[in-house]
Amino acid sequence: AFYAFREPELTERYYSHAKRVKCCKCGFVYSNPQLTEKALHKKYQTTYNKEVKVVYEKEVPGSNQFLSELSQTVKDPAQIRVLDIGCNLGSWLNIAQEFGFSVFGVEIASNCVDYARSVFGLKNVKNTDLFDARYPDNFFNAVLLWHVLEHVSDPLALLKETKRILKPGGTL
Repeated sequence: AFYAFREPELTERYYSHAKRVKCCKCGFVYSNPQLTEKALHKKYQTTYNKEVKVVYEKEVPGSNQFLSELSQTVKDPAQIRVLDIGCNLGSWLNIAQEFGFSVFGVEIASNCVDYARSVFGLKNVKNTDLFDARYPDNFFNAVLLWHVLEHVSDPLALLKETKRILKPGGTL
């Protein structure tokens, strides 16, 4: 079922997927047409290539509150590892880093990774997808997927990989 559509001028300039559809059986909303992994990587390299500053920074509702509450429940926030999958410019990771957490990110757009590293000093941001990052089992206390799941060609595989690297009792 048709769900949402972005304006064509914005779609051509910044987004790889214009139309969202909603599964009639389960309600999952995803991009249609669905790009292959190779096409998705290529699109994000060219999308953010020349104007990385115009890419909107990630605004996660409640993220400051979540990070604040999490930091108050632990003695040493640096012992808490958080991962942002599709971290874009790294703005959420920057906030998490300010709370003292050990932060990690994966992003397929190389210019965004360069920005995260140079502007925010995020050393643990990798220019890859989650699968190629090869994190160990039960490594992260919290994992963020914000505006990512609807873009991937196999969301179930991504969720299974996320479960593998998330500690038991961790937060997704």
